Amino acid sequence: MEELARSYCWLPTINVEIEVYAKSCKHCAEKQNNPPKCSISWTEKPIPWYRLHIDHAEPFMGSYFLILVDTYSKWLESKIVLSLSRKTTIKHLREIFSRLELPAVVVSYNGTATNGV
Repeated sequence: MEELARSYCWLPTINVEIEVYAKSCKHCAEKQNNPPKCSISWTEKPIPWYRLHIDHAEPFMGSYFLILVDTYSKWLESKIVLSLSRKTTIKHLREIFSRLELPAVVVSYNGTATNGV
């Protein structure tokens, strides 16, 4: 809540004001120790390395990062890549999958690469 508020405005006492408001909110107090449970989709199996999310991170010191995250275990794999091309991405994915195993589902946001072919 504090992070969201700070993205819209800045006040010196914003964190304190939000904490005071949240502590006095009846609805917040009811949900504080009992957050709603998120059920697993029928298509997603609760096993490691079943569903992965992949993306390229922004350039840092001339390199990009290919990042994979397992949705179940939160296992993170990261590779430094010099290009966002399909060839480079596939090469690194093959290396990771040969070491760990082939996932059932790979999720990507389908963005276009700016320096890749």
